[in-house]
Amino acid sequence: MCFLSSPTELSRQIEHYTSYIESHPDWVLTGIYTDDGISGMNTKKRDEFHRMINDCNNGKIDRILMENI
Repeated sequence: MCFLSSPTELSRQIEHYTSYIESHPDWVLTGIYTDDGISGMNTKKRDEFHRMINDCNNGKIDRILMENI
């Protein structure tokens, strides 16, 4: 699973994390969650962030990779 938030770096980040995940044969990419251009200071309008948290709570995700916090 990979969560991305910066639209200017999106394609580079997707390529980097997809390759990184593929280098771990026991890992499965379950989704890419991206809230393009929305500040991380508030989660109210971050639909993909909430979808990711719901997937975590439902046991679909056990690891989150992100570039920065």
